[in-house]
This record gives sequence, C-alpha cells and structure tokens, in this order.
Amino acid sequence: MTTQEIHDAALAQGIAPQALAQVTAQVQAYFGDGTPTPAAVAQFLTALPVWDKLGMTQEAFLAMPGTWRMDRGRDFAPPPVSRRPTMRALTAAELAELERTGLTGAARIERARQMQQTPVPQP
Repeated sequence: MTTQEIHDAALAQGIAPQALAQVTAQVQAYFGDGTPTPAAVAQFLTALPVWDKLGMTQEAFLAMPGTWRMDRGRDFAPPPVSRRPTMRALTAAELAELERTGLTGAARIERARQMQQTPVPQP
C-alpha cells in the first residue's frame, strides 16, 4: 500500500493532518512488506489510541485537562450501537387482522409487539 493510500485512509478516519507521518510509519511497521486490504488498514487506524490520531505523545496528551481529553475521545469514538429493535406503526389492515385473531389481554399485546418488529409486508 502506498503512502498516499495510507494518507487517504487516515484522513477518511478523521486522523489529524499533523499525525499523518507518524501514523503512516506505524501502518508500514505493522503490516511490513505485506499488502494489506483497505479494510485491514481501516481497522488498524480505528484501533490507534487517541493521542496517535492527534499526532501527540501519550505524555503530552495526559498532561492536557481531563475535559479536553474527553472531548477528543468523543471525537474519535465509534457511533453508539442501538440494541433496541426498530418498531413500526401497524397498518389499519394489520390492526384489523389482530382484532380477528380473537386474542385478549397480554397475548394480544405480545402479538402486536411481534408484528411491530417485522418488516412491512409488501402487497
């Protein structure tokens, strides 16, 4: 992988321009003479510590105020993962079908929740 490709991948990951030389050296040292895939390089760049992504030493990073470090950490944090199922509103036809099933109470509520978690039926 060329230096320019590593620079492009690093900039796409949000790595600071002043850190490009340091990050490029780390990528080349890690992968050696092999030809890494773009996905492998992206994964490596994601796993770098925040101070490397900013082009700082660990000591300089830790000397900064805690709120500043937390802000930088949030800048490079992966997006949160939603573990809740996506719900959808039931259509009038689905509500009518639910009425026809004859379920009552908790069984009807459970069936409605199951229906909300399924994809919208295609006509």
